[in-house]
Amino acid sequence: MFGAGNFSLSFSSGSGWIILGVLILLAFSVFYYRFTIPPLANKSKYTLILLRFTGIALIFVLLFAPELSYVKTVKVKPVNIVFIDNSNSMVRADSVKRRKEIIKLIKDFHESGKFNSKFFLFDKSLRALNPLAPDSLTFAGRATNYELLFNKIKDFEENASNVVIISDGNPTEGVVPNDFSENISVPVYAVGVGESALAPNVEVGRVITNRTVYKGEKSSVEIAVLSSGIESGASAVSLFLNGRLAGRKKIILNSSGIIKTRLSFTPKKIGINRLTVVVRKLKAEKNIADNRKLIYVNVLKKKKKIFLATSSPSSDFEFIKRALISDSNFVVRDFVEYSNEEQISYGTFKRETDSSEVLFLLNFPTAETSPKLWSIVSSAIKNGKPFYLQITAQTDLRRLNAISEELPFKFKSYSKSYLDVQPSPSGNSALINELSGTTFEGFWEKLPPAEYVKTNLFISPAAGILLYIKKGNEKLNFPLMISAGSPVKSLVLFADGIWKWKLKVDLNSSMFFNSFFINSAKWLGNNKNEGRVKVYLSKSAYKKNEKVYITAEVFDKLYNHAENAAVTGLISDGEQKFNVVFQKEKAGLYAADISGLPAGKFTVSVKAKIGEDVVSGKGKFTVEKFDAEKIDVPMNQNYLTRISKETGGKFIPLANGVKLADLLNRKSKIIILKKKEGINLFPSEYLLIFIIFTFSAEWFLRKRKSLI
Repeated sequence: MFGAGNFSLSFSSGSGWIILGVLILLAFSVFYYRFTIPPLANKSKYTLILLRFTGIALIFVLLFAPELSYVKTVKVKPVNIVFIDNSNSMVRADSVKRRKEIIKLIKDFHESGKFNSKFFLFDKSLRALNPLAPDSLTFAGRATNYELLFNKIKDFEENASNVVIISDGNPTEGVVPNDFSENISVPVYAVGVGESALAPNVEVGRVITNRTVYKGEKSSVEIAVLSSGIESGASAVSLFLNGRLAGRKKIILNSSGIIKTRLSFTPKKIGINRLTVVVRKLKAEKNIADNRKLIYVNVLKKKKKIFLATSSPSSDFEFIKRALISDSNFVVRDFVEYSNEEQISYGTFKRETDSSEVLFLLNFPTAETSPKLWSIVSSAIKNGKPFYLQITAQTDLRRLNAISEELPFKFKSYSKSYLDVQPSPSGNSALINELSGTTFEGFWEKLPPAEYVKTNLFISPAAGILLYIKKGNEKLNFPLMISAGSPVKSLVLFADGIWKWKLKVDLNSSMFFNSFFINSAKWLGNNKNEGRVKVYLSKSAYKKNEKVYITAEVFDKLYNHAENAAVTGLISDGEQKFNVVFQKEKAGLYAADISGLPAGKFTVSVKAKIGEDVVSGKGKFTVEKFDAEKIDVPMNQNYLTRISKETGGKFIPLANGVKLADLLNRKSKIIILKKKEGINLFPSEYLLIFIIFTFSAEWFLRKRKSLI
């Protein structure tokens, strides 16, 4: 941009390119007339160069859309913008007296103001008010929408000197900015209407606890108690489980308005349990409806029961058993078959098999396995019992035919011999990474060799290959481990001697062995139809403008609480949509809140992204219709003071409003505006005429000089 004083010339492209182009055109013009036939005197030559250069340079410059700009200084007489809250809550307590005070204040503004003032009423809508005929000031509005007010201020920002808001400071509709100083460039003077003293009140705020807990296991509940209208005082918080007192704690209220405390409970009943949080009422408290909050928790069996069966003891059996026992969430029962059938209690074996949630079968069945025992196990699998099956050279394949429909494979051929191989991940299965806890494929190949049972299989369509075998540096197309989710959840390993994986001199490998089998048991035992995102509302029905608290409990594929999920939500009533973002409260528990929803029935859809995995859940709630302006609330002085302070204005109670007109007269000054205006030089008929003139003059002189 070229500029001088209040004038400037701008182009659509950078000035550097334009200068370069003009210099090239100047060189071209000089070169064109450097030698002429017949030769010309220098004066004539310079004249022709100037005409040629001027014409083509102007055409070149006009291609870059030049615009001539200048700054114009304008003096503007300022305007005071006055907004009057016309909602019902303004005059309910003392309607006659308060209405007279507000009308008198409006007239004082109009009559004593040094500068012009514009008056507007706002409630659900915004409209102009004639200060000499204030009959439209009815204070009957059914809402207070500050968003309309702030949008209107922007229309007057150039010539507005001050803004006055006469209100009780309790918006009930619309969205207002969080930072007033960034959205409003005019000082706001807030005239507060109503009593600022808050009635003493305590209420139960947010209650945070895991919504899925285990029977007999102590769980904590974090409780926020909100207070207002009280500087200090004593109260107590009680926690009831299914109507019975589970815990109580004394609390000391303070001026901060929020106290957090923690109680605990130990559920004894499986299923949905009711938790009730109650805060003791204050002596002078009138509203006790918010002193109680009810939530529900789902109580599960404390531990998953796992049953291990083998026909003969082995190192693999012992190491896997120890791995499973290391997790406190499992109850592990085991059975080792001996040749003497008199030692076997078939009734106990059946009870253990039927009551377990997952079966681990190692070297079972063999040729020596009792037909009655195998009948019990095969019947459980046929009935949908998830199982881990480790096939070794001792496994009796003929007996596996009893569960051929439930197996994720069929044998083509089978050998009783072993081959030492390295495990190698399939690369296209996320499950193996979840079971092992690592995505580093080379980790598997660093494990000691396993004894692979030579097999040739048909893999069922519902199955997936988790591990292949690797011999030396060659990856072979033979499965070492497969999984299936239907018709029965299963994991099958075609190997023996995997206990050596535990003994690798690497702490991570040692931990890997335990984690791998613990995660395998969790995956097998989790109900595939169980939702991994559970959505809870603090209650099923809310009042309009009441804050809606939403909690999402998120689980990973192994049904552990997801530590680092990205959780978002969409609230919809079928027509309108509202987005919410959840914040992590603790492992697996994410919370969000939203207020200002209209009346209606809403569905909240929650999505959780855990790595590349996306899961979802839903909840429902209702926002009831009610007249927010009918609630007897005091003036929100803090809100009005904040608006004034952030914009450079001042808060003034209604009783002192008569002094406001004089204050604004002193503050108001003539506003000097600098307006930038521009003239687009292309297309310009005057420049085009001038360009034609330069080329015509050049042509005329060339003819006069008889130039070739």
